[in-house]
Amino acid sequence: MTSVRFSLKGLLALLSAAVWASPLALAPAIAQGSSSSAPYCFVVRDRLSVFSHPVANAATGDYFNPNDIAYATTNPPTTVVSEGRSFVEVAIYGGKRGWLPRTSTIDGVPLIVDLSRDQCTNPGPGAAGAGSTGGSSSDRPYCFVVKDRLSVFSRPAANAATNDYFVPNDIAYATTNPPTTVVSGGRSFVEVAIYGGKRGWLPRTSTIDGVPLIVDLSRDQCTNPGPGAAGAGSTGGSSSGRPYCFVVKDRLSVFSRPAANAATDDYFNPNDIAYATTNPPTTVVSGGRSFVEVAIYRGKRGWLPRTSTIDGVPLIVDLSPDQCTNPGPGAAGRR
Repeated sequence: MTSVRFSLKGLLALLSAAVWASPLALAPAIAQGSSSSAPYCFVVRDRLSVFSHPVANAATGDYFNPNDIAYATTNPPTTVVSEGRSFVEVAIYGGKRGWLPRTSTIDGVPLIVDLSRDQCTNPGPGAAGAGSTGGSSSDRPYCFVVKDRLSVFSRPAANAATNDYFVPNDIAYATTNPPTTVVSGGRSFVEVAIYGGKRGWLPRTSTIDGVPLIVDLSRDQCTNPGPGAAGAGSTGGSSSGRPYCFVVKDRLSVFSRPAANAATDDYFNPNDIAYATTNPPTTVVSGGRSFVEVAIYRGKRGWLPRTSTIDGVPLIVDLSPDQCTNPGPGAAGRR
């Protein structure tokens, strides 16, 4: 969507419609401190610049796009009046803060609209409620299905490095629950776990032909959080007392690490049973591919491609618990 443009006539009309305060009211009117534990958010209706401080001539390096969610830094929001305009302080990215015009309109329609409490589920760093509703201490996983090949950014910025990526139908796990979401350069990013405990950022609201590129899944679908993901410590790990296994449908190489260019000295044959090292299985994404860690022999471990197929048929298929009766050394459930 193009930037909002005002004619001189329209600008004068907007200014004449503003509520001008007395000199006494020009001092900042602070609503409440940052100690609130509940988030407060708005939906942005059009491209809207973020001011570096609550003044109309302040720098505006960042912006929100239509339908972005802006989180206030406090609850109730910190609102000040400067030169006859009302501004609200919002979190943007990396714990930084900026200011949005609180009551700006286009054709009488507000540019930011307050949302209800239940719609403010993803406060990022610097936002009210970030410490109470999310954070890395969450013991429940949160995940998304990726609908198309999607680059993983090294930081929440459109010009950041994108060495890794997800492929269609990969499951991406958020690092926190609710997910850590920030806005940078007018784009919203969510932090996800990728591999080896590393983290990256996915564009939160990107679409192709109006279809979202990442779609939130339900709690019962987020069963395999890997290292660095929310819930990894509580839903899995090598301490699990129950085995988890797969049947291998074709000859399949075992990778020495979760990477497509890793050594593949070992392999499984058709109808072999592969046992995961943890339950739920330890799954990571590297180079756009999903890998699951399995026990191989004498307590050693390796990695199988989690979602590989031939002619649309999966190469490894999850089995039921009653079929996983012989876990070997290094496998979950080994007695």
